[in-house]
Amino acid sequence: MSEVANSKERNDQFDEPPASWLSVLSLAFGAFCLVTAEFLPITLLTPIATELGVSKGVVD
Repeated sequence: MSEVANSKERNDQFDEPPASWLSVLSLAFGAFCLVTAEFLPITLLTPIATELGVSKGVVD
C-alpha cells in the first residue's frame, strides 16, 4: 500500500499546473513583440524612402 501512495506522490510532483505554461506562452509572445518592434521600422525604411522620393542612403 505504501508503494502505491509513494508512486502517486511522485506523479504529483511532475504534474505542472496550467499557469506555468501560460507564463511560458506570455513570455514567448512578449519576446516576439519586442523583436518585431525592433525590426519593423528598419523594414519600412525602403518603402518610406520611395514614397518621399529620396534615395535609400539618405533615409538610412
